[in-house]
Amino acid sequence: MIEISVQDTGTGIEAQNIPYLFDAPLEPFGYNVIAVKNGYEALEQISQRHKIDLVILDLMMPGMSGYEVCQEIRKTYTLLELPVLMVTAAIQPQDKVAAFEAGANDFLPKPFELAELKARIGSVLAMKESLAKAVDLEVAFLQSQIKPHFLYNVLNSIVALSYTDALPHTAMKQADGVEAIADR
Repeated sequence: MIEISVQDTGTGIEAQNIPYLFDAPLEPFGYNVIAVKNGYEALEQISQRHKIDLVILDLMMPGMSGYEVCQEIRKTYTLLELPVLMVTAAIQPQDKVAAFEAGANDFLPKPFELAELKARIGSVLAMKESLAKAVDLEVAFLQSQIKPHFLYNVLNSIVALSYTDALPHTAMKQADGVEAIADR
C-alpha cells in the first residue's frame, strides 16, 4: 500500500480538489491517503510513520507554509527518498521556482483534473522506485566485487606466510649443507 500524506487547509478554493484525494478515486490505485490540517501535523505524521511514499503539500497553509514544510522535510529526506508534490492556486512563475528551490519534486496548479493528479503521482513514485532499483543494483555490484577481493587477499596472505615459513628452513638446510661440505 502506498502511503500519501496530504495537507488540507480546508478553506474555500484551497479545498476544491480535496474530495479527489479523500474519496474513492485514489483507493483503487493502492494509495492510502493520510490527511492533515496544517504543516505541523504533516511533519508530525512524517516523523511518526516511516513508510510514507509521497507528500502532497499546498503552498499556502495556516501557521507554516508549504515551502517551510518542504524545507523541513529536506533536512531529513532527499528528493528521492521522500518526494514532495506541491499543489496551489498560485501559478506565478516565481511561486513555481520557489517550490522547486524549497525541495519540491513536482508542481501542480489548482484546479487540476484527477487524471493529471494520478499521472503526476505515478511519475514521481516511478522515479523513486527507479532510483531504489538503481541503488540496489549498484550495492549488489559493489558487494560482488568485494568478495573476490577479500578472497584474493586471504590467499595472498597464506602464500606469503608459506614463503616466509619456508625461507628459514631452506636457509638452514643450505647452511647445514655448507657446513657439511666444509667438514669434508
